[in-house]
Amino acid sequence: FVLFCNHRWVESNELKRAVDSLYREYNSINKTYNNNKPLVYLSLEVPPNEVDVNVHPSKKQVALLHQDKIYQSIVDHIRSVFQKLARSFQADG
Repeated sequence: FVLFCNHRWVESNELKRAVDSLYREYNSINKTYNNNKPLVYLSLEVPPNEVDVNVHPSKKQVALLHQDKIYQSIVDHIRSVFQKLARSFQADG
């Protein structure tokens, strides 16, 4: 799981857990790639005044002004991609 925010490599355990959960859910439905982990590369562009890089001394963790809304949008998008894949596998299988 690789996440960039305004070209800065950052970490988000919350977002990583959400994506991992979606991937497990998708795999349990489709019985495919059960032992694999998702490779996710996200690059977010957020107005600089909405990013706080002073959350941790390493600067790897950031706080976003509308973090919950942004994360939910990402999760919803990934879920829609998995749903399309699931329909594709059902049609093929």
